[in-house]
Amino acid sequence: MKKLFCTINGNTRKTKSGGGVHFVQLIEWIKENKKDVEVSLIHPQNDFLLDTYEQLRSVRNIGYFEPNFLKKSVSLAYLYRSIVSPTKIPLKEIQKNDQATLLATSHYLTDTLPIFIKSIFSSSKVTKSVYVYHLVLDSPRKASISTFLSNIQERISLFLIKKSFDRIIVINDFVMKKLLKFGFDRKKIKKINSLAKLRNVKVVDYKRKKYDLCYLGRFAQNKGVYDFIEVFKKIQKNNPKITGIMIGDGTEFQNINEITKREKLDIKLPGFVDDDNKFRYLSESKFFVFPSIEEGWGIAIIESLSSGTPVIAYDLDIYKEIFGNNIFTTELKNVKALTQKTDNLLKKYSENFNEYEKKQKEIMKFSRDFDLNKTADEEFSFLTNLDNSSEKK
Repeated sequence: MKKLFCTINGNTRKTKSGGGVHFVQLIEWIKENKKDVEVSLIHPQNDFLLDTYEQLRSVRNIGYFEPNFLKKSVSLAYLYRSIVSPTKIPLKEIQKNDQATLLATSHYLTDTLPIFIKSIFSSSKVTKSVYVYHLVLDSPRKASISTFLSNIQERISLFLIKKSFDRIIVINDFVMKKLLKFGFDRKKIKKINSLAKLRNVKVVDYKRKKYDLCYLGRFAQNKGVYDFIEVFKKIQKNNPKITGIMIGDGTEFQNINEITKREKLDIKLPGFVDDDNKFRYLSESKFFVFPSIEEGWGIAIIESLSSGTPVIAYDLDIYKEIFGNNIFTTELKNVKALTQKTDNLLKKYSENFNEYEKKQKEIMKFSRDFDLNKTADEEFSFLTNLDNSSEKK
């Protein structure tokens, strides 16, 4: 029996992330296709992980105690987890197994440090793997103590990865080039498409869509939730019947809820929803407006495209590489340009339903190239240092 031990210490509330969705879909694929692999997750007992990703309840969970007061400070919680979680990785099981893999589900120190520490005390050879979705150092975040601490922990973590990890997964050329610039070994890095478990949703034509604009993601400033609100408000001045929906949860949820009520914005806030409702809401929306200023890939974009809903987003470098002309983009952090683009597209397609239907067919065809079954086997084999040919019978 092969062993896969995963540190997943980043959850602090019930909210999904692109990296989290990617990892969960890989685990689901492993359960279905790799019966000789046992997956173990190392994480705090009360971190909302299993409430957020219920699919993970079906694998082995090695939880550890974390005082509730630590949740008031993400930095303190991460420090505590970095220190405690190494003690929960079962060293005896690793030493008895010559095909064990230790996987850091993010490149943050809270996931990489435990693996680094445990590998020092292991007498057997283990494969140490890590995901690097995007780099905080290159994010256009505002200067703050939080940003400063994030940069420090990332530098330390990248040093550990460079010196001791065997396999590194990235999901775009931008991160790949940055790691190579930092002196990483090219042979240890593999770029793959982010996994997307797409649904065969019923295509909704323009006239039958319930919502004009949709947002899907964490309710956080860097995800552009306030820019979405500004776009909606500006368009509503000339189009009072406009409707919207914002799907997800996060630190800014309560504030967004108060703004929509105070400003009398017709925006539905269903909060955290399951996958069935997520894809239904996406398919019922005319446009998915995604003003995020930092993304490692953008799995929500593919989910929207697969639902037949065009995407309007800020022009991030990684989008050119991945999506090309299959999404609409505007200048980064330019709310005025984003508003104009969104308003123009609403007007354009309201007068030409056939063009919208043509666009739906194009983006749905494009999205099929990102189905998880096309890349999961390759990703798993690389992470666990297993040759694909040895898996075939």
